[in-house]
Amino acid sequence: MATVSEGPTSRTTVKRHPERGAYDRETIHQILDEALYCHVATVVDGSPRIIPTIHARAGDTLSTAPPPADPFARSAKARRSASR
Repeated sequence: MATVSEGPTSRTTVKRHPERGAYDRETIHQILDEALYCHVATVVDGSPRIIPTIHARAGDTLSTAPPPADPFARSAKARRSASR
């Protein structure tokens, strides 16, 4: 789970059409609440992977539910197991 940060970082700043970017919590929450799904990205074995998934927001906490057979989910599970 991730929480909304206190503003854009160098990695989250909109670079293409920056006039379309919004960083205030109200706008971010409206976008998340109206969306039916989102995309989650990660790097697996050196290659980027982006998957569509469902999400839910409670306050500033965003939860996602990737498909269990997805490589991202397996990779995340493996990383959690390895860190224990």
